[in-house]
Amino acid sequence: MESILSSNEEKRKEGYMVLELKQKYFMYQIFVSLLDLMLLAQYHVQMLKQHRQKIWMTSSQPDYPTNHPSTIAPVIPAPTATNIDEDRASVSEE
Repeated sequence: MESILSSNEEKRKEGYMVLELKQKYFMYQIFVSLLDLMLLAQYHVQMLKQHRQKIWMTSSQPDYPTNHPSTIAPVIPAPTATNIDEDRASVSEE
């Protein structure tokens, strides 16, 4: 009789161990799934921040360059060689 009780007890203990392992595995799967979702959300937030930063950088720059020399000073054409010679000739004649 004792052997029957002990074998039934052993089976019940094994059943509890299997059930406990299944619960632990289920909790592991839930943890991994939640971790994946959090990392995915973090990735999307990071991409959104980078996109907003790019938009802000392009919108904060003016449409025209303000530090270009053509916008600061008027363009004066360079004198040609004939003009220089004529100027020198007019100065020497005086």
